[in-house]
Amino acid sequence: MIGKLINLEGCDAAGKGSQVKLILKYYEQLGKKVKHIHFPMYGYSEYSEMISKFLRGEYGDNDSVDSIFVANIYAMDRYMYKPQLMNDLQENDAVIMDRYVFSNVAYQCSKTKNIDDKNHMMNGILNLEFEFLKLPYPDSILFFDVPIEEIDRRLNLGRTGEDREYLNGKQDIHEVDINFQSKVRNIYLSMNNIKNFNIIKTYNEKGILSPEDLFKNYKNLI
Repeated sequence: MIGKLINLEGCDAAGKGSQVKLILKYYEQLGKKVKHIHFPMYGYSEYSEMISKFLRGEYGDNDSVDSIFVANIYAMDRYMYKPQLMNDLQENDAVIMDRYVFSNVAYQCSKTKNIDDKNHMMNGILNLEFEFLKLPYPDSILFFDVPIEEIDRRLNLGRTGEDREYLNGKQDIHEVDINFQSKVRNIYLSMNNIKNFNIIKTYNEKGILSPEDLFKNYKNLI
């Protein structure tokens, strides 16, 4: 048995955590075996520690750290987990990935200056992770599209929890720049032609959907 690989993507504070809980509940109610994985895999390897330092600003601010260096440490974080990931897919009906290769694409391409640089970076990351490192390709990629004004509001509320321990009380350099988050969103939206990539609107004319209503809108994709 090879389980389905489902990849959740979005800007910071897009609500992926709430959707993970609903997806896990859905599979468990079906009697399916499911596992949740979050990348970066903090605490798993030396690469995740390098990512933590980067996000804490210990290598410099977001604009001053070479994007190729950053792309490579994120890719190696996943590569170090690859043997376990392949085992996870063998042992489960589904593996839910909170961030994966396409986060690397969105966040690093957001730092490029023109369309040629963006395409070069995007193709470089996809080739590195899927062709050279041979990471498994997702069966379904779900990008939760949240209006940038809502992302700004959520980030300004402050974020807490055990999954924030990598910051050691500092701010995440990706989260403090809403203009950067807007660029990240635009890169995600530009990936609509990528295989298995689905844009999931988290809102309608009445406003932001509840997590439960949002889940109903894409349940058929998982």
